[in-house]
Amino acid sequence: MKRIPVASEAKKLFLPSLAIFLISLLAGLKLLSIFSLTFFAFVLYFFRDPKRKTDLDERFILSPADGRVLKVERGSYGDFGSEKCFIVSIFMSLFDVHVNRSPTDAEVIALRYERGSYRSAFKKGVERTNERNYVLMRKGNEKILLVQIAGFIARRIYCYVREGQRVKRGERIGMIAFGSRVDVFIPETYELLVQRGQKMKAGITPIAKKRGENGKKEG
Repeated sequence: MKRIPVASEAKKLFLPSLAIFLISLLAGLKLLSIFSLTFFAFVLYFFRDPKRKTDLDERFILSPADGRVLKVERGSYGDFGSEKCFIVSIFMSLFDVHVNRSPTDAEVIALRYERGSYRSAFKKGVERTNERNYVLMRKGNEKILLVQIAGFIARRIYCYVREGQRVKRGERIGMIAFGSRVDVFIPETYELLVQRGQKMKAGITPIAKKRGENGKKEG
């Protein structure tokens, strides 16, 4: 597992499916061996965790998730502050990498987990009703809020960070098992660089840039 770029959460499914495959293969149970091998391959694929690196500097906010931009809108931080901000929602399908990454160098100042339903991430209002995890970060005097939202297929949200922890851009901060979405709240002091339907890569694709500042181009 150390040599294969797979998230650690895969071990709970990885090892049992591999054991079932080997036992069924030795026992001559063809259908069971095919099914367990297929499931084993799916686990490796779904929980893949490729290395990511960007040439962009700290003036850019990077995408926290792989997937497609579901919506871009203006709003506020809600329970975490009345300041106006941009909200970018990124939908992760079964085929996307599901490891979430920090969009910038920052300090985690608050975490909050809320139980909820498992409606489709496309449904209106799921950010208030579905199971979700809030990660509030501070970068200087600015606040950036990430919300991991479970969906119809997703049944588990993992959070790797703790309050008071300092994180680097692109550092792994969690994952959502089997789909759903991540919302990122960005101060209005930044210029948005994304639009609805755009494909994103966590820790690589820039979603915003500090207003009036230039930076290195991606790639």
